Amino acid sequence: VSTGSNRQAIGPHLQNAWDYYVSNGRLKEAVELAAIPLTGGESSKLIHLKLVERTIEFADEQSNIFGYLLNNLARGLLFHTGDFKAAEEHLHSALKIAESYSDHNLKATTLRSIVENRHFHGAKSDEDAKLLENAMESARIANNPGLEADCARSAVYLALQRGDAKAAIQNGKQAVAAAERSHQLNSLVYNLAGLAAAHETSADWEGFFAAIDRSLKIDPNNSAVLSEKIRGLEWLGRSNESDENLIRLAEISNRHAEHFDSIN
Repeated sequence: VSTGSNRQAIGPHLQNAWDYYVSNGRLKEAVELAAIPLTGGESSKLIHLKLVERTIEFADEQSNIFGYLLNNLARGLLFHTGDFKAAEEHLHSALKIAESYSDHNLKATTLRSIVENRHFHGAKSDEDAKLLENAMESARIANNPGLEADCARSAVYLALQRGDAKAAIQNGKQAVAAAERSHQLNSLVYNLAGLAAAHETSADWEGFFAAIDRSLKIDPNNSAVLSEKIRGLEWLGRSNESDENLIRLAEISNRHAEHFDSIN
């Protein structure tokens, strides 16, 4: 799992690579670079967004990769400017491109982004659950279990917001299964945590701790997941176990702080 400082450092590398491609007339590579999913910390995502905005000026609007650029542009606008209307328009344009090219990866990504965009601005719709079902199906057709896991995780939190614990658990199990097929351990860690949250909603503490403990077995130093375990223990009044894990959490936090100090 990348440290926060490493994630922040992605942006300048993207910028340098993009500048190199453009200055050498390798515009195809520049477009492909800008079209990868937004990643890294906030500063890196902002750099990436600026690259997307510049790339759109010369990218082929009739290509399917233009849909990925629009998706990145929409997500960037969503998180950095809050321009819901513009983001929605870009996403619907991206969805049309996905459908015209039968690009199921782009379709799944865009449907998920549409739902996230709506919920970020409180513009929820009754069709959101169906959109995420379609997104998961598109990811399966594309044989992209990592993307399927992402879409299923979004469905978990949508179900939790609606108070539908049964659907949350069902989607959580699907997210975990997809993450397992993707062999992406980081995805598996967080999808297990999502499944735990679904079990907690239905007061299924056995399911909660089974998912949390499996997540921590993969990544013992994940402070966010460990914090969730501590919260569950405290809720059940298991103070001795809670105190033991609080000590462990403090040790992890101290190690992270020492690592951060050593590289600054």
